Amino acid sequence: MVEETICVMFYTDKRYTKLAKVAKDSFTSFNPEIPVYVFTAKEAEKKFNIPPTAPPGIAKYMVALAQASLLSSKKVIILGCDTITCSKLDGLLNSSEDIVATLDYPYQLATHRVSSPDSETHVNADVVCFNNIQALRQVIKQSFYYPIYFEQGGLNEVIWSDKY
Repeated sequence: MVEETICVMFYTDKRYTKLAKVAKDSFTSFNPEIPVYVFTAKEAEKKFNIPPTAPPGIAKYMVALAQASLLSSKKVIILGCDTITCSKLDGLLNSSEDIVATLDYPYQLATHRVSSPDSETHVNADVVCFNNIQALRQVIKQSFYYPIYFEQGGLNEVIWSDKY
């Protein structure tokens, strides 16, 4: 089965169960044509062999990659389970950029590996669309270099570094 575009959500414990349902329902109400897959950490470990020791944010990206690969998806939207969708996500759906992400709070991300250009361009890792599955792989790989920022560090590195 091929699903061109999918949405993936992931959470680590039962505190997020109700919130994940609200997040999924709100996304589906505005984007009914896109299948949504919600995984718990236990489901991800069982289905995709995601180690329970993986940092949750990186695990979320690993689950999205595994599900996208399983379905041969070309586009994967990754949403945090606390994301409430209030309209159709045209900005994500219509973009041809490899990665489309939301901005974080206005501060310049500066790490041992990368800095965002300024305080207005630091991206957040909780609402992201990958139009290139290789870019998602690269973000996961780079994320393990960030013991504080994890997937957000990897995402900013891939977006702002001239290495990629």
